[in-house]
Amino acid sequence: MVHSNFVRKQFCIYVKIILVASIVVYFLSVIVSFIPSANRRTKFKENGQKETKLMTSSTSVKLTKLETKGYGTSNYESSFLGRWTALAKDIFAKNAGLNVNTELQGKLNVHRWYSICGNTVDNLRRHILFPKHPKLRTTTSLLRMRTTLRDFGQRIFGYIHPQLSGTYQFAVSSDDFSEVWLSNDVTPNKTNLICQVGGMYKGVYIKGSTRPGQFDKYLSQISQYIYLEGDRKYYFEILHKQGEGQGHLHIAWKMPGWEYFTIITKEFLSLFTKEEQGHSLVDPEDHVLSDEMVLEHHKHVRSKYHNSGGYRNFTKLTRAEAIPLLRHPPKKLSVCNKEERQFPVKLKRYQGIRYAQIPNVFPPDGSDLVVQICQSAKSPAECKGNPLLEKEKAHSIARRYLNATFSKSYSLISVIRVEDVLEKHTKDQRYFIELEIFDNTDNKTWRVAENVVEKSVSGDLCYPVESSWEPDVTVYLIITVKNQGVWIRHFIDNILDIQEATGDENIHPIIVDFGSRDSDTDTYLKRSRLKHYSVIHKTGHFYKTAAINEAANSVKNENSIIFLLDLHLDLPVNLIQTVRKHTIQGDMAFVPLLTRLMCGSSPDFPTGHWEEQGYGLFAIYKSDWSRFGGMNVKEFSDHWGGEDWEMIDRVVAKSIFVHKLKMPGLFHFFHNRRGMWDKAV
Repeated sequence: MVHSNFVRKQFCIYVKIILVASIVVYFLSVIVSFIPSANRRTKFKENGQKETKLMTSSTSVKLTKLETKGYGTSNYESSFLGRWTALAKDIFAKNAGLNVNTELQGKLNVHRWYSICGNTVDNLRRHILFPKHPKLRTTTSLLRMRTTLRDFGQRIFGYIHPQLSGTYQFAVSSDDFSEVWLSNDVTPNKTNLICQVGGMYKGVYIKGSTRPGQFDKYLSQISQYIYLEGDRKYYFEILHKQGEGQGHLHIAWKMPGWEYFTIITKEFLSLFTKEEQGHSLVDPEDHVLSDEMVLEHHKHVRSKYHNSGGYRNFTKLTRAEAIPLLRHPPKKLSVCNKEERQFPVKLKRYQGIRYAQIPNVFPPDGSDLVVQICQSAKSPAECKGNPLLEKEKAHSIARRYLNATFSKSYSLISVIRVEDVLEKHTKDQRYFIELEIFDNTDNKTWRVAENVVEKSVSGDLCYPVESSWEPDVTVYLIITVKNQGVWIRHFIDNILDIQEATGDENIHPIIVDFGSRDSDTDTYLKRSRLKHYSVIHKTGHFYKTAAINEAANSVKNENSIIFLLDLHLDLPVNLIQTVRKHTIQGDMAFVPLLTRLMCGSSPDFPTGHWEEQGYGLFAIYKSDWSRFGGMNVKEFSDHWGGEDWEMIDRVVAKSIFVHKLKMPGLFHFFHNRRGMWDKAV
């Protein structure tokens, strides 16, 4: 009996010792696994087939390919890594609900943009629709993608949920360029670039791509060790740009104590926001990206391009715009003889464009600096800006106008702008004159702006018609569209930007929508800050000329301006007021000329040419529109090509002068025509 008690006590002691030792060993192994060894040989798997040994350091990453041998799938499943992956899935399934909405678990947001040439991430960043208006919004549950698409860019973003505290490494492989960004918490604006394929790395530009799962081609592909806490989520984001050929994107990580890099799976992912699938944006307000969602680096890159002395310096409102406008000078010029200004010649088809002219301008307006690399130009003039007017002539006409309309108590401070063009049908000189003057009696500074004519025979100055340009007239912007939802949203945002910069409330977009299935334009407009707008819904085939006429006929005020616009544009803030200055009721229509950008080009690095022969952008008073008859629906019902030239024939025949001007900051973006007219993309 005594002996049995002794044996029982000894056995209990041995069991306790074993348990304590096991616990100590366990905790020591966990602690050691979280400490990266400077001499540790780490491994990563490529699609379960290849093992490559790496020499790593806690402060830098050095890659040395040592040896290769195969691993089978069953070997992986029974390995330490396979068991850990299964365990991690189980942990996440039990604990994910503690800090993540179950509807958001297991996926990441994916936004895509198409028809973007080039293979660099900056090609995506510079695109006018990035990051706010992707063509496709969807989700993914796996960070391993392959595609045969070309010329697209994508933004993949959301949260990553590490379940173990410790040091992690991330790796990326892609074709073509890619970047991986990680925040130190849940906020997007605290992200840092942790690994990449292609682009600048340690002062060296790398033009690169990799094979799927090839993480060791460039040093930049593997991140440094990053400490993450378990049961916390971190915002992260991937940018990927694909040019030509087949593309792929693989994002992997190596958890504390792991021997391999493995693709990050859905158990560790969650959405940034609930995403509508496909192209349809049912609830636009939920999908408009706020500034907080735009990475600081994106802001930096865009601001760097936009404020580097480029085109936007010529599209901001100048100091002169803030000077009060003096509408009625003390003395008025006489009105030109109307009969002498009638168009005397009967035009043949498409001859009217010969009488639409580009003026000489003073001072230089920056239009000669817009096109950095000229391509696809039909003439040398399409590579150049507005022709220049001599300074002496500009100041001479400015003083003549000032002396003719103001008393000696007014003095000239500066010539803001003078435009000079020869009218072919009258041989008279037409001027647009904008001056800064000083009233010495009241000690006030004023701005005056007027269109005048210098008679070819007498040299006298006169007004072309009794009426002048109106600074507050309502401008109706007419847009026709089918299945171009992202561009309509960009257009609306563009108008809002102009209104915010100028305070101009007399802008009224009219959108004629032919049954678009890729967006809800009405809802987007209602939720925007636009006060005045109209949407005309049409069904059936796309009839551009008929749609324009219907939109114009909806404008009841004959004393307002109709402005026909294309869709794929970036509009400078001074566009609407420039339209008003160059559109005179009963006398003058206006055609602002745009820069046509090539595929992959952007306003920040413009490659393209000035479009001199197109008249799709056209402004005229509604009363004059009614007088010449609008678009020719009979000849150009369901097709286009020549309809704008034919329209100019009838405008000129009514003795309406067509004034053309190259507008810095007015850009047309390259786009494909797939799905624009009769099929939704």
